[in-house]
Amino acid sequence: MKWLRLYTEALDDPKVQRLPADLFKTWINLLLLAGQQEERGTLPDLDDIAFRLRLPEDEIRDHLTALIVAGLIEGGDVCSVHGWESRQPRSDNAAERMSARRRTCSEQSTNMLPLEESREEESRGEGENTAPEDIPEAPTTRASRKRTPTAMPEDWESGDRFAPLIAELGYAPKTVATLAANFRDHWISKGETRADWDASFRTWLRRETEFNGRRHQPKTNGLVF
Repeated sequence: MKWLRLYTEALDDPKVQRLPADLFKTWINLLLLAGQQEERGTLPDLDDIAFRLRLPEDEIRDHLTALIVAGLIEGGDVCSVHGWESRQPRSDNAAERMSARRRTCSEQSTNMLPLEESREEESRGEGENTAPEDIPEAPTTRASRKRTPTAMPEDWESGDRFAPLIAELGYAPKTVATLAANFRDHWISKGETRADWDASFRTWLRRETEFNGRRHQPKTNGLVF
């Protein structure tokens, strides 16, 4: 697919921004048309331009004249887009650039040693006196800290780790034990997995509190007093 560049500086270029709307549209279409030519940057004959842009020849002639005066199109035996070679270089091929980029990345990855092998190479190069703390550790990322989802353990139960939340919500120990048993049996029967079952139970307790609060609210039958 052929393409061309449209530079953002055109937003502040008086030659471009002072064009009437219909002339601006013609200029953009002429850029696209010039990008399709065998000799990129040049424009076809007047009748071909009129056909491609679906405009009368007289209107195209007037537009070309105005764009030549504005310095955006160069006249002559063959009209061309002003500054095409400097702004649309032939080497500017996206497919070629991406292919070159992939080759560079592939070569770099091939030349890279695994982390442990790289450390061994550094250790051998620096001698036996190299202290372990001198070897940089691999950075800890969010992805490396991410837990793997597991099924609900059959021996899971609540404990002292939930004490602050239990005190905050005002639950009695026996009530929490019952809720924990229900929570464990529910998710074992579901067979689903979670990355953090303790966090899920804390959410369970909060939602239970909200549900009980709504359940004990007096009904007003839709009347507001």
